[in-house]
Amino acid sequence: MAELTGLFGLDWAIVFLTLFGGALVVMSRRRDVQGHRVTGFLVVPVVSGMVLVLALWARFPNEIHRFFPFLRRPVTALLIVGAAVMAVAMADLIFTRLARLPGRLWKRTSQPWLGDVGLVIFVGGATIVSLGGMLALTTAVYVQPTAPGLGTRVTVKAVHPLPSGPLGIVVRSERDGYISLGRRVAHFELPEGSGGPLRLTTAADGFTYTRGLTIADDTLVVADLGPLPCPQPFPFCKGHDVPGVDLIEGERRIFEESQGRLVAFDIRPDGTLMNERVILADLPVANTEHGINGLVTGPDGYIYVAIGNLDHLPIEVAERVDHPNADLLGTVVRLSPEGNDVQVFARGLRNVYGLAFDDRAGLWGVDNDGETTNGWRAEEVLHIRSGRHYGYPSEGTFGLQEVRNDFAIWHAEGVATAGILWAGDVGLGPGLLIGSCGRLDGLKLTDFNGEWLVGTRTDYAHLVDMPGCVTDIKPIGAAGVIVSTFRTDALHVLQFER
Repeated sequence: MAELTGLFGLDWAIVFLTLFGGALVVMSRRRDVQGHRVTGFLVVPVVSGMVLVLALWARFPNEIHRFFPFLRRPVTALLIVGAAVMAVAMADLIFTRLARLPGRLWKRTSQPWLGDVGLVIFVGGATIVSLGGMLALTTAVYVQPTAPGLGTRVTVKAVHPLPSGPLGIVVRSERDGYISLGRRVAHFELPEGSGGPLRLTTAADGFTYTRGLTIADDTLVVADLGPLPCPQPFPFCKGHDVPGVDLIEGERRIFEESQGRLVAFDIRPDGTLMNERVILADLPVANTEHGINGLVTGPDGYIYVAIGNLDHLPIEVAERVDHPNADLLGTVVRLSPEGNDVQVFARGLRNVYGLAFDDRAGLWGVDNDGETTNGWRAEEVLHIRSGRHYGYPSEGTFGLQEVRNDFAIWHAEGVATAGILWAGDVGLGPGLLIGSCGRLDGLKLTDFNGEWLVGTRTDYAHLVDMPGCVTDIKPIGAAGVIVSTFRTDALHVLQFER
């Protein structure tokens, strides 16, 4: 039910009691019930209904704000109509049967106070029981764990400043790896102890804008955006950065002229690189925020690359652009480390940055939010499956779906989500570490008949504040990660403690 509607049990309790409170207010206009009135409204049910609704909205503002967009799902709206019918029926039962009992016991008396007695006992009592039940339920649901999401505490062990914005990391061991820094790829070595500087040496340069990195056997593969029509493409080349044209024409030129590529190098034992070659060329780039993003090597030995979709360029303009691989916008592409057997793994993605595999060879990513031709797309946590279509740019997260045939597991709370890592890689069990602007979150996943699902809303939790925007997360050791951040331009070493 939660996967179908987006609402969990606690959400439905909030919805039902809000509708019940509204029904009490509406029914206070009834003329067949005794009681004191103000401007035609029975005082007791008006006060009770308003107190119930206001208390719920004061106690659960974040939950109510979160589930409003789900009302656009037809199935959710239909079930809420059913809940409204039940709420009205319950209110009607209270008014027509229970609240009249005092008046029936004293048939010879028609004083309004007898009606008030019945309303206080039954309407007020129902309100008190509702509020008490919600308090007990939320106490059970929101018991504070000994540690935040995924049962862990996070300690920042070190922060290493970088000379420019990092967009991708790949590790070779617990202490060394490679990082993309604009026009170059650097080899990094972490200090042995808790102190000491980060050692950083240029491994390869001459790129336009390096992005994702991955290692397949002894080969380093680098995503590069290739030539772009901006004077200084790094760190930003969007439509308004192209000289002499407006935003739309600038985005059109970027897309038309883009020549993104995957570049491979052999890795020597000392970490230096040799034998540079292009294994995949002429990849489309919408702009530097919607480019050739994350790379990951799968358990099958193949390389998976996420390619961003349109940003500001209208579809009708994009359809007239002559680009040899325009159909690769908004896809995850799968290929061999040699650049052979190129296949589209999944389509309809807006702008997935990072990719990660779970321990069952399942691929995960978070699709960034933004406008579509059918509403807004949320920050979608996706289990990206072969042959599936995720709807962009025709369909948003909510509403009727015509093209989309797979949906989000969850909706992340951050913005510009980029880094992602399978939590089991650092001993935290089934789930994901998800980085975005200003935060690192944890999402616990539960096995249900062989499928990964989110059990309760509390399985998603904020772990630690991060300065800048997280761009990548990689494991180092059994309980640690390194996290790269853009705008603050740093590598952060984090330790997880149970």
